[in-house]
Amino acid sequence: MVKTSGRIFFIIGKNSLLRQRALRMLRKNILHSRHSAVSVHLFYAKEIDLFDLQEKAFTYAFEQEKILVFKDSAKLPAAVKKFMCRHRDELLRMNYLIFDVEEEYLKFREGKKYRADEFFKTYLRGAKVYKAAAAEGPLSLDDLKHALRKKDSGDSFFVLERLLREEGKRGRELGPQILGMLVYESMRASNPKIKEACFSLLWDTDRALKETGIENRLIIERCLAKWLSLFQA
Repeated sequence: MVKTSGRIFFIIGKNSLLRQRALRMLRKNILHSRHSAVSVHLFYAKEIDLFDLQEKAFTYAFEQEKILVFKDSAKLPAAVKKFMCRHRDELLRMNYLIFDVEEEYLKFREGKKYRADEFFKTYLRGAKVYKAAAAEGPLSLDDLKHALRKKDSGDSFFVLERLLREEGKRGRELGPQILGMLVYESMRASNPKIKEACFSLLWDTDRALKETGIENRLIIERCLAKWLSLFQA
């Protein structure tokens, strides 16, 4: 029997930003606890390829362990779940496994959907289960950058609201910093029309921040809503 303690992890929560923060913290803890090198492989449930999983999971790297991260694990294909149940010991012998699950913590722990699922029953044995909300703390511009990079409206406004609330009167200083971040992300746009529309919006926003008497918070919130809508059209 393969020792599973400290090799299987579940991160549970509805807020994707908090799950991502918890994932970063967990990865950092694993990396710090190991003397050998560790590589990280990310798999998305809707895009996962079984052959690719087998290759990355079972390829031996001298003096190197691997972390396999499964995003949106509740939606893993049946073939992948069956394969992972069948090869649980082999997978754990060579890898750390982290399962990201978008679900309320209590529903995950007590819901029949997960308790009756052979895959979850198999991997919850010996697993450490983390509540994503436990990763909540002071948010930073770096958190906003990650949300903008994903073009995630919910996470972006969640972070923005917290940043502006925590900064209080210093919100005026945040405006130009957030604007600069939007400029950088706009430069990454591959569609020329979207890029042009972004820069036009940001130019108008910069003028509004400098020349109008409108509250900076309202200007930034309006700009962010319009900026995100350009990528969702």
